[in-house]
Amino acid sequence: MLLLGGLTSFHGIRAPSWAHVDFIVRGERAYLAVQTLVFALAAVGGIGPAMGNWLFAAVSAVLFVLFAATFAARPRTAQPG
Repeated sequence: MLLLGGLTSFHGIRAPSWAHVDFIVRGERAYLAVQTLVFALAAVGGIGPAMGNWLFAAVSAVLFVLFAATFAARPRTAQPG
């Protein structure tokens, strides 16, 4: 999983335009939203170490906010029509 995240980040840094990484940022946002919920629910449900689950939920939430801010600041292109 870390390798996939590293590869997508490497691709994003090297991309010539936003269009090349738009799908990556959308996918990361979806993944991080689900991951945040899973870790939070695991902590509430007592599955696994509570502190670790809350920590990962918090990190995932922060990363989600950062990806959402990046997405909101993306360059807008004129739409045809």
